[in-house]
Amino acid sequence: MKHRECLAAQREYFSERAITDADEALARVLSQLEQLCAKDDGDQVIAGLLRKFSGFENFSDADLDRLLDVAQHASTSGPWPLIHEKAFADACFILLEGEAGVYVGKERVAVVGPGEVIGESALHGQLRNATVTTTGPSEVLRIGRDDLALLLDEIPAMRETIDATVAKHTSSGD
Repeated sequence: MKHRECLAAQREYFSERAITDADEALARVLSQLEQLCAKDDGDQVIAGLLRKFSGFENFSDADLDRLLDVAQHASTSGPWPLIHEKAFADACFILLEGEAGVYVGKERVAVVGPGEVIGESALHGQLRNATVTTTGPSEVLRIGRDDLALLLDEIPAMRETIDATVAKHTSSGD
């Protein structure tokens, strides 16, 4: 599975116990995700979470429905790498709950919280300039690069959110 390749790439940054815990957490996450997807109101719950964040306040119900049509939801019960430094940028993430550490090399340079868009460089297909790992239990949405490009064309509020994220990350040096 792809997650095992990701874990193997992180061995120099994390202890064997942390890697094992992450692997076990993935099994729990997949189970939780299946349960959430099986609920009739799963998208409504996630849309409610998004509405709490200023970056999504200008999204209409239709905009949120469209975003959720293409996004993949995941829950983590512990630390989990979302983005790997120097890897190809193939997706961005929206942190719904929890927080994530941003690392350049082994140095943590920032912490991001709920409502943050992470990995907006996926739009340009660039190599990642940092590793981003959740620090504990979290809820995230993953949006693939091609889907992100479509959303930016279809949802003006999405373009505004990404532009604001780029401006914030550029001014803070992320």
